[in-house]
Amino acid sequence: MRDMKSRLFSALVAALMALVFVGCASTTEFEKQRMALNIGMSRAEVDAVITSNPTQKTARNGSEYLIYKEFNRAPSYLKFTNGKLTEWGTWSFNTDKPASDDVHRIESDSTIKIE
Repeated sequence: MRDMKSRLFSALVAALMALVFVGCASTTEFEKQRMALNIGMSRAEVDAVITSNPTQKTARNGSEYLIYKEFNRAPSYLKFTNGKLTEWGTWSFNTDKPASDDVHRIESDSTIKIE
């Protein structure tokens, strides 16, 4: 009886370790995909790079946000305005908006020079 309990415990530990390793591998893959993003990419171009599905979608002030929940990490978001990627970073569920400490965004100068 004791030998069976020992085997069951070993099997449970092995299964838990496998889940942890699989989860870590998928986070690493998502990070690699995020590194390939560029401001101004179309939604189709981003979809070709980011292969996982967003866990949430929301629209605010004319922009679309795709939110991705990662294993053991803060959620990430991609922001699209007029069909183009304009920003991405870490999403805060506490404030239900982008976290300001990790944002990649387009900066524009609206000054028009007339010659």
